[in-house]
Amino acid sequence: MPQINWTQTAGLTGFALAAIFCWRAAGRQRGPWRLLAIFYAVLCGEIVAGIRHTLLRTMGGIFGLGSYYMDRRPVQLAALAILIGLAVWLAWRTMRTAARRPGARPARIVALVAAGLFAAEIVSLHQVDAVMYRRIGPVMLIGWLWLACGVVAAIIAVGARPTRKRRSR
Repeated sequence: MPQINWTQTAGLTGFALAAIFCWRAAGRQRGPWRLLAIFYAVLCGEIVAGIRHTLLRTMGGIFGLGSYYMDRRPVQLAALAILIGLAVWLAWRTMRTAARRPGARPARIVALVAAGLFAAEIVSLHQVDAVMYRRIGPVMLIGWLWLACGVVAAIIAVGARPTRKRRSR
């Protein structure tokens, strides 16, 4: 069993709240709530398992890259370009599909932000890491951001209004 630190605890708390309340919202309203609940549950698992860190070490081994940031620059830039393209496409799809269900738009945006935090960690640019891994009390900034994303997603899910049932004629 891996040791859980305060930063991971903050992220787990936020994303677990989001998963629970998005799942509950799925029972009241049609839309992406069940998928969002699964997404946040997966993020909880990711925080515990640390797959993103294993992925970075594996990529370094495959490409024969050292631990120096300058050695990884081409791979980082390629990963950054791919992730930015994916983020733009997801944001476009979110706005396009959310037009039919505007109540779910904020929830989808928060999920994109949460995914962006993990993507920023995977790309691992030195200046970004220096900011995200700065400690604020016993928790790194990224832990506070994870907690904020989870709590905001939970609040949005709690506010999801029940879908009205159509009356049959």
